[in-house]
Amino acid sequence: MTAVMKYAGAIAFEDLEAEVQRAFQRNRTPDAAPVSTPVRVKAPTGAGTASAAAALNFAGLGLFAAAWTQGWIDPAALAGRPGLAASIGAIVTVFTVGLVFGSLKIWRIGRETRALRSEAPPAGSWAGAYLDVVRSRDAGARGIAAAMLQLRLATWCGGTRHFATSVALLGVIGSLIGMIGALAGADPFGPGAIRPEVPPLPVLFRDLSVALYAAAAGAITHLWLTANHRMLTGATTRLAAEIVERGECAADV
Repeated sequence: MTAVMKYAGAIAFEDLEAEVQRAFQRNRTPDAAPVSTPVRVKAPTGAGTASAAAALNFAGLGLFAAAWTQGWIDPAALAGRPGLAASIGAIVTVFTVGLVFGSLKIWRIGRETRALRSEAPPAGSWAGAYLDVVRSRDAGARGIAAAMLQLRLATWCGGTRHFATSVALLGVIGSLIGMIGALAGADPFGPGAIRPEVPPLPVLFRDLSVALYAAAAGAITHLWLTANHRMLTGATTRLAAEIVERGECAADV
């Protein structure tokens, strides 16, 4: 408008129109070129989680072997204590099943991550199924599908937590059984507080210390399985986020 007022009485109408067009051309910012949204390639989370879980489990097995070699683990101490031996056997069984169960799930996460990284995720993979669901859907439907995917994966990896909780409870139960067996001969109303047929106090204290073996075994295996569960849930959460991200990128194309 300033250019129009300045040159209105000095130049012809055609020249004025050309001057105004040049002014608009100088002041106009060029349109940004359309930028495509490529699928970002990240480090394979599944492979990293599998390596970390393998390192953790091998380190734990190495420490267990070292403790066994040093004589810190003495199965002979459980002789004559069937209840305590049964509880520790149950802890070992549940721990082994939980460790294998969690390792298989971590392996599945690695396989699903490789499928997500592929050019076209297979139809049987989580990424392929999700992309089929969100294809040609609006933003609201894609949001519902993303929430359902995250809920299903959270439920899928939640089973490993129950094994960690179970070994801890079995440890407490085993220690209680051992303590009850050790204190069964105590007579709080007798003059010596221990009946003559009951072993002396050093033996009683030894039995109580052996009873705590179950609690120690339950606590150690609980921490071990919890560490595996944390790695599994972290990898599952990242995989779900990347599946949703790829679905949004495919919808924007």
